[in-house]
Amino acid sequence: MGALRPDGTIDTETVARVLDAARLPATFHRAFDTLPETTMPEALKTLADMPRIERVLTSGGRDSAYEGREIIAQMVSQQIISIMPGKGVGHDNIKDLVLETGVREVHVGTAVRRWNKPTCPVCEEKVRRLKQILEEVSAIRDAQHS
Repeated sequence: MGALRPDGTIDTETVARVLDAARLPATFHRAFDTLPETTMPEALKTLADMPRIERVLTSGGRDSAYEGREIIAQMVSQQIISIMPGKGVGHDNIKDLVLETGVREVHVGTAVRRWNKPTCPVCEEKVRRLKQILEEVSAIRDAQHS
């Protein structure tokens, strides 16, 4: 979920009311990407201080998460809330995106759907391919830390 004020800042009052009513863990969605890049670090702190917000779904304010990977890496380095890259994440860029940013989770949409269309069913083979790529990433990370 996400809510912004007319001035483009996070509407903490609305977010708090929704979270209070839902009483569930939440992800702040890509409304975050409409914030000016210069305000993103402070906005992350604001969200991290809110009960039940566990992560921020973001493309780093860019047209795709891969294009925003440097900004995403900066957010991850703050180590204050989980960052989940999303938008344009697929088989061709997920490995580099994860390795370059240090993220621990990603959001994929059409990359795992038949014909890459959001209204089509999830394709089991595409999910398996992504899982295989992420297992390779995990092995690379393990090797780097040993």
